[in-house]
Amino acid sequence: MKLRITTSLLILATTALYAGSPSYEKRMHEPATQSLGSPYWAIFGGANVQQSADIGDSRSAVGAFSSDLDSETGWFAGLKLGYDFDSEAWAHAAVEVEAFYNHVDAELRSGSGGIVSAQTAGDVHAAVVMANAFVKFKPLWHLRPYVGGGIGAAHLWLREASTEVRVGGVPVRQRRRGDAEDWTFAYQGIAGLDVWVNDRWTIFTEYHALVFHDAIGLDNYLNHLVGAGVRLRF
Repeated sequence: MKLRITTSLLILATTALYAGSPSYEKRMHEPATQSLGSPYWAIFGGANVQQSADIGDSRSAVGAFSSDLDSETGWFAGLKLGYDFDSEAWAHAAVEVEAFYNHVDAELRSGSGGIVSAQTAGDVHAAVVMANAFVKFKPLWHLRPYVGGGIGAAHLWLREASTEVRVGGVPVRQRRRGDAEDWTFAYQGIAGLDVWVNDRWTIFTEYHALVFHDAIGLDNYLNHLVGAGVRLRF
């Protein structure tokens, strides 16, 4: 008898507890609706992982020289200011202005196909300002991919450059080169991924294929930039 009474009381208490508790509904965050129609700023940086350029052959008293740019890993860092447009479609537009500094140690190797070769090394610095436009796609969970591109201007300068000439692998002459500076047109393609943290913050990673048109003796100077940053919405 006591067991039945105790069991009945437990059933009643459990029923009352669940009846008085608020209902719980599991739902997924929707970062797309939280971040549209708002301005933002961002800070970002990363590695300049590879460079290449169009370098024509040259001739001298000892014959024709072919040249190529020896790639070094550099770094970059900068700021963005942008705006995400409101949309209920599967994708929406965004625009931004970014400014960043880029630095790399570069080497230009030249050879005549014979015993004479030359190597020029120096620090390449670039201050870049770009206007970008994007298509950002509907997010999957907290992840939102996007693609875009931009155009702008860059100021490049070459510092601490020197040239060493070798004959048969033996250095025969080393000459300090003067510094060079140039303004040039720049353009880039961008692919990125936003990771939603909350209503105001996102973490993002981006790849930039950045091209300087013609500067410091390099034509179509391509830089592969891989970086990450944080984005804060106003």
